[in-house]
Amino acid sequence: MSDSPTTGLPTPWFVPDEGARHRLTHELRVEISDGHPLFNAGSEILNRCGACDEVLVRVGEGNFGMVHLTWTGKPELPPWPQYTHTGGYVATEIAQSVHGQAHDAQ
Repeated sequence: MSDSPTTGLPTPWFVPDEGARHRLTHELRVEISDGHPLFNAGSEILNRCGACDEVLVRVGEGNFGMVHLTWTGKPELPPWPQYTHTGGYVATEIAQSVHGQAHDAQ
């Protein structure tokens, strides 16, 4: 099993190309301010939902979470951007699948 949930992704999740990942990372860094759980956490964007502004981030070794970017281009007041810690690899795969199914139900 891989240590990163980036292969065999459920619909509508995908791995962004390097340029998109750079833009997403920039926006994440801009939006996160002091007091947010990801402030100075060194999070790395891995995947993006193709149906909304949700991204999957790695937070440290073996921990993951989902962030809903606001795309305001400015620092947000916590709890924005909304962050949900999903835990380890298996829990994150399940969270991505449930997230995708929620879009299918709409």
